[in-house]
Amino acid sequence: MQLRTQPRKGSFVGMTMGPNGVPIIHGDGNATAVITAEILDADRNVIGVTNTILTDVISECESLIQDLGLKL
Repeated sequence: MQLRTQPRKGSFVGMTMGPNGVPIIHGDGNATAVITAEILDADRNVIGVTNTILTDVISECESLIQDLGLKL
């Protein structure tokens, strides 16, 4: 989980788990889930990190959708 405050003095963010295991975010910041793992090739060489690759893929998909004039 990655927690971020607003870029101003006095901002805060916190997270607790609700009774059903659902995260509850407190404060005026935000929280995101970050998947971190190394991606290996067949020879066990690191070829990337999941959160970086997934962020790039999402960005490329969003650009493609805009280029094609599609609406979500």
